Amino acid sequence: MEAEMKEMRRTLVAMLEVLARILGEGNALCMVEEMNLNPCSTVEELLSLKEKIMRDDTYRKKLTQHLSLIGGPNPGQNTRRVMRAVASYHVWREFSLKGEKGKRPLLNTRVMNSI
Repeated sequence: MEAEMKEMRRTLVAMLEVLARILGEGNALCMVEEMNLNPCSTVEELLSLKEKIMRDDTYRKKLTQHLSLIGGPNPGQNTRRVMRAVASYHVWREFSLKGEKGKRPLLNTRVMNSI
């Protein structure tokens, strides 16, 4: 499944390059750059990602573009795939949308906005 997603992403980037050439916008990699995003395996890594998103607006835009290419057959599956690309299940179980039941809130964070 992971290999299929990477291949699909490469295909989409290639298609964007062709489209950009047709539209005369040069290299599509200016529009969408391939990122080597490894899912965060600890809460600390996710918090570090959050800080990086807050400090670096260019990185935030690249991350958002990268995550927008993931896709899925329906909105729920798409969201799950994007969340798995950002962090592991063991990290996400420490969070809830509003921070209920002693968990950390995800609502109104830069990470959630990027997702």
